[in-house]
Amino acid sequence: MARKVLSRNAKESEKSLESYLCEQVKVKLDGLPLKYYNPNATGYPDRIIIINGLPDIWVEMKSKGKNPTDLQHARIERLRGLGRMVKVCRSREDIDSLIKEIKKKYGI
Repeated sequence: MARKVLSRNAKESEKSLESYLCEQVKVKLDGLPLKYYNPNATGYPDRIIIINGLPDIWVEMKSKGKNPTDLQHARIERLRGLGRMVKVCRSREDIDSLIKEIKKKYGI
């Protein structure tokens, strides 16, 4: 029986990146990386990071090389217009940079 070979890009899939984000938020920021889902209002970022005493941080996850849809872009801009931090992460490096930015900005 042939063994299934995982794609070379499996490490950079949206699902894999989302798992990595959750792990990093819990371990490095002691935060909650909550999944956001609203069936009545689509297009919002995938995760809301909640850290004690800090403003919420929204994160849209995309596979490497992918971009937000027009609706997602509009939702991101609306959230930013309301003063929210919103980031799009397409790689583990993006996630690592986000963690560093949060630590630096909020003195964690």
